[in-house]
Amino acid sequence: MEPLRMTPLEVLRERAFNYRWATVPKGVIPLTAADPDFACSDRVVEFLQNEVATKVFPYAPAMGLDEFRQAIAGYFSHHRVVSPDQVLAANSAASVVMNYLVGPNDAILIPDPVDFLIPLTAQRTNARVIRFPVTRSGLDLAVLEAHYDPSVMFLAICNPHNPLGFVYSAHDLHALAGWASARSITVISDEVWADTVADKPSFTGFALAGFRIGAILAPSAAEARALADHGGFVSTVEGVSSLSQMAAVGALRHGLAWNQAFATHCQTATAFVAQALTRIGCFDAVAPQGTFLVWAKMTAALRRRFVKPFLRRL
Repeated sequence: MEPLRMTPLEVLRERAFNYRWATVPKGVIPLTAADPDFACSDRVVEFLQNEVATKVFPYAPAMGLDEFRQAIAGYFSHHRVVSPDQVLAANSAASVVMNYLVGPNDAILIPDPVDFLIPLTAQRTNARVIRFPVTRSGLDLAVLEAHYDPSVMFLAICNPHNPLGFVYSAHDLHALAGWASARSITVISDEVWADTVADKPSFTGFALAGFRIGAILAPSAAEARALADHGGFVSTVEGVSSLSQMAAVGALRHGLAWNQAFATHCQTATAFVAQALTRIGCFDAVAPQGTFLVWAKMTAALRRRFVKPFLRRL
């Protein structure tokens, strides 16, 4: 199996942005962003080198390269049948979907806390964001009902949840679907971490975040085309570079074994960190069911001793 190799720290300090090493002072460890400190798989790099050697970097089709759409459909067909015609290449899938579905007069229920991109993309549509609290315990329909009003058209969830790390149970999802259907609410589910659930095959991290490549799996080919047209892909206002799409093809063809090793490492590391923080006695931390994040809650004693005095000095 191909070994995992750390990227040299001096390279990270020059190249790793988005709240990472290049944006923090020396001595600060950036515990942020789903962007690994490991070097990309050698086999994926070799695949990309062969692509670059063609010296041809044209516009890609509006819907995405055929190779990309076939690779995405092939991977997700392990879970359910997906046609390449349902796939749209995108560099910000959540934003494309939110702008397509949500209007400026709509209200949308969004969990709190949650990955900042979910409320941000909703706010960019000028929708009214209504936040409802969530805990590691998962879904609480009574809380949802307390925050509901007739203007709510959409409900956004993150499953597995980022940052709390819990996974909605099948029972919870059926209950949520019934609650939403009874109120004619469309559910938007961010499942980018879906294949990081412990003891399941993993897919999400290939150390390719800088290529800005994602995909939308639409319910039908017509819906995929409508998303592309509405999002500006057909007119070339938006679009994903051909090289980024081929990076994803290389990852799906040649990087799955490397990625499984990376996911196993992360699951081991998150379990270790959660145990270590809990042993210290200042934090309540549990290993996540999904994602690579450890949500550590400060104990009351720690808040009294350090946090409250700090806040008083501000």
